[in-house]
Amino acid sequence: MPETNSLVTLIEKLSQNIIALFGLLIIAILIIVFSLVFIRRSGPVTKLGIGPKGLEIEFETGIYLNGIPQLPKSNPIRQSFEKGQKCINNEKYKDALVFLNEALGNNPSNEQKTAIYNFIGVCHLLLGNYLEAEDNLIKSSKLALKREGKSTAFGNLGIAYDKRGVLEKALEYYQKALDIDRELNNKEGIARAYKNIGIVFKKKGMRGKALEYYQKALDIDRELNNKKGIAKSYMNIGVVDRLEKNYDNALYHFHKSLNTYKEFGIKEGAAIAYGNIGNVYLQKKEYEKALSFYQEGLEIDKELDRTEGMAIKYGNIGNVYMAIGNLDLALEYYKKGMDLDKEMDRKEGLAFKLGNIGIVFEKKKNYDKALKYFNEALIIAYDGEFFEVTEAFLPQLIAIYQRQNNHEKIQELLLKFKKKFPQLKI
Repeated sequence: MPETNSLVTLIEKLSQNIIALFGLLIIAILIIVFSLVFIRRSGPVTKLGIGPKGLEIEFETGIYLNGIPQLPKSNPIRQSFEKGQKCINNEKYKDALVFLNEALGNNPSNEQKTAIYNFIGVCHLLLGNYLEAEDNLIKSSKLALKREGKSTAFGNLGIAYDKRGVLEKALEYYQKALDIDRELNNKEGIARAYKNIGIVFKKKGMRGKALEYYQKALDIDRELNNKKGIAKSYMNIGVVDRLEKNYDNALYHFHKSLNTYKEFGIKEGAAIAYGNIGNVYLQKKEYEKALSFYQEGLEIDKELDRTEGMAIKYGNIGNVYMAIGNLDLALEYYKKGMDLDKEMDRKEGLAFKLGNIGIVFEKKKNYDKALKYFNEALIIAYDGEFFEVTEAFLPQLIAIYQRQNNHEKIQELLLKFKKKFPQLKI
């Protein structure tokens, strides 16, 4: 009997231990499940500092140019205007401004001023002086009596707002231009407006809608056999291809666009194409190729004094150096680009560079500085409705707050940004 009692006691103890272990196992499973649910709600824990997140893109906006009302060849206003027009065609925008201001000083009529102010605004747009462009284009829109003049001024004003990141206002003016061009059955103007509206939708993260507008523009340009218009549509479609990781399609569209620009000797378009091809190679981790295309585009931008192009190329060259681990050189290029963005009041570009500087400091394990730069980038992104800046850097900011166990801040950020960008997947 004593042996039987001992055996019973042993079995009871083993049973108690098994029950205790089973209880611990249940608790462990509950902890794991809770953690997974929390992570799903508060976003993924991103691998800190894996590389640049924000590639800057150059789009092909459709600039609106109308000629000056007919004047005798000997008229000094016409002579100065035509010299300015020729400089614009040759991409010498600073020289053009000299002649256009000369025309303005020769006491033109209001109708003539409408065209002159528009051309001055276009020169400032192409030089990256967006506030000056806006000022001159508003003057043009107020003076314009004819519908064609209104459409031209409204379309270019839309570009000025677009470049500064005031997207709702850009959309409003593009739509105004489109309405007039439809009324006038101006197919070239309609195609131009479709391209520009597509760009705004793409910046807002509505890629399907952007593609719809690019395709509409492409169909009209093909109908008109407008090779330059087709090249612009290819460029913008290529941008969406790259974002969707359809790299072969993107390269096809960018090279088609580049070949057309080379054929017509359009250096600005070539510079944009080189930059966008560089973006594809950077995403494919072919860093030498990416750097080569960026540098080629940058040389043209410098030659043309294209401030926007230089700012974008500097930022993307910084991305290459960050990707290969040269963090100090990356910072140097980001800061070069930021200086130009501030000069132009170019908010989206500034936000991209602030975010990428944040990643540099993540890689340096300086999380306080990283937090500062991510927050600055995302404030601009929220105010300007820049979806891609948000998509790139919000996960990085959340990862730092997860590191700090600041779950309240994570929930606050997710509620705020998902309300602004319902398409955000995080």
